[in-house]
Amino acid sequence: MAKSPVRKVRDKHVKELAAWLKKNGDKAKIPGLPVKTIHRGDVRRKQAYRIPREYLYLNAFNHRFTTDWDNLKKDRKGKEFDPEDDEDIEQIEDVIKGEGATDNKVRRQKFKDLVDGMRVAAKEVSGSNGQEIPGIVLEDGTYINGNRRAVALEELKDELLKDPKSKKGGVRTNNFDWIMVAVCDPGTTESDIRRMELREQVSEDLRDPY
Repeated sequence: MAKSPVRKVRDKHVKELAAWLKKNGDKAKIPGLPVKTIHRGDVRRKQAYRIPREYLYLNAFNHRFTTDWDNLKKDRKGKEFDPEDDEDIEQIEDVIKGEGATDNKVRRQKFKDLVDGMRVAAKEVSGSNGQEIPGIVLEDGTYINGNRRAVALEELKDELLKDPKSKKGGVRTNNFDWIMVAVCDPGTTESDIRRMELREQVSEDLRDPY
């Protein structure tokens, strides 16, 4: 049987995330929240960190949305998504939210429920952004599990920035600028990623996915 290929990563992003972790990793660690990742078929428990979202990137290869990616790429004449391009990011976010050209009523409602739940959770604990379960990223910061939570955090941040009461009181959005994630080991394969995505999808049916 052919071996599963290793997911291609962006070297520049790998170096940037590694440099941030080297400088800030000790104080960014989240005690008591080990995260199960998969590497070459083996389960590995990894440290979770609070990492600024600016070092992390939405995933336009998530298998959950394969049909949407294929349809969009036809319109884009096969052009791959650039996780640093504002227009491409907006298209990826639309897929995740079930909006735009990839309109999906069920997905749109699930995303709304996620945002509503995280909004409530954020208000219950001082300094929280509403996320309770860490996500998973590749070594270059590409989300494996956590795409929806990352987009939800951006929605909550935008809400605060647009809220007249928040503006009057001096809005603080920094709680929504970071996200809890564990970082996979180098050499994570497509099969590993698929297994982690499936495990996350199943777990969402059993718990509140904040």
